[in-house]
Amino acid sequence: MAVGRKIRQWIRLRAGVMLLLTAGLFLSVMPTASADPVEWNGNDLSSFFNRFFEGRMNRTPGAVVIAVNKDGELFSHGYGFADKERKRKVDPDQTAFRVGSVSKLFTATAVMQLAEQGKLKLDEDINNYLPFRIHNRPGHPITLAHLLTHTAGFDETALIFNWNWPPPEDADLGNFENTFSPPVLRDPGTVKSYSNYGISLAGYIVQRQSGVPFAQYVKENIIHPLGMDRSSFYPSAELLSRLAVGYDAHGLPIREMALNSAYVPAGDCTRQLPIWAVL
Repeated sequence: MAVGRKIRQWIRLRAGVMLLLTAGLFLSVMPTASADPVEWNGNDLSSFFNRFFEGRMNRTPGAVVIAVNKDGELFSHGYGFADKERKRKVDPDQTAFRVGSVSKLFTATAVMQLAEQGKLKLDEDINNYLPFRIHNRPGHPITLAHLLTHTAGFDETALIFNWNWPPPEDADLGNFENTFSPPVLRDPGTVKSYSNYGISLAGYIVQRQSGVPFAQYVKENIIHPLGMDRSSFYPSAELLSRLAVGYDAHGLPIREMALNSAYVPAGDCTRQLPIWAVL
């Protein structure tokens, strides 16, 4: 199916872009005296990043840097604090971060897995998978392909998510999707407009077609197979104790966040990117 190949390529591109951004963050500030390629090893990277962060940590509570290539990990180190008040240092393998919209990669991967199993069709009207109706424009059905590529036509300018952080594990995802459904103002497939609701709706469809809660599906079919067992959508008390505290521009801790996301230690995420990119 052509649309399936396009979506699969998009998922691989997202994973690849994440990997490239990891490299690009430091390649862009490295000296470029020669156009010849330079091979960096762990000692080179350690020396560079130690100098890079020296003097910057007064403006940055904490950071983690992991460099990987196709052969594995080149460098891994945490800088500063995951929690300034408790003087808890950043640990690349233990400190968990809320990865925000990177969580969309889990959703897209889950959709494609079910599509490959024949349980979902990417070009099917999504209303055929829902117990409520998305009121799309007449004659222009919204499909999963539209949801995954942010082209469903939703108008989310007035959509405000106001869930406490983190939402309860038994939160009714279907009720949320039905209650907060935004209007459709554009024909699907015509305009690309970043859509949190659309990806969230795709996750709900995964839940309905798989027969298990979305977080459980991701845990059993993506997180565990990739060996990312320190990651979760619904973190345990132990994982929350390792969560990095967010800080605002004034250095004050941010204790509540809108909606939910995956909770992932940097080591869990980056070391699996080369594998994830070819799933």
